[in-house]
Amino acid sequence: MSIGRRVRPDTNRVLTADGEHQLEPKIMEVLVALAERPGVVVTKEELLGRVWSGVHVTEDVVTRA
Repeated sequence: MSIGRRVRPDTNRVLTADGEHQLEPKIMEVLVALAERPGVVVTKEELLGRVWSGVHVTEDVVTRA
């Protein structure tokens, strides 16, 4: 099965050996941001700017995600 069939950003779903799982939208956005840059360290600041742009949050949201 290809990655395109296992991770569905359009529906926030991930298919695993245990079945299909619904992710929170922000969690999916973090997953996509990391997947787009394989082998590269993505900083908390970059994730905050991309996923939580314009929203006042602490860095803890990245850790929880």
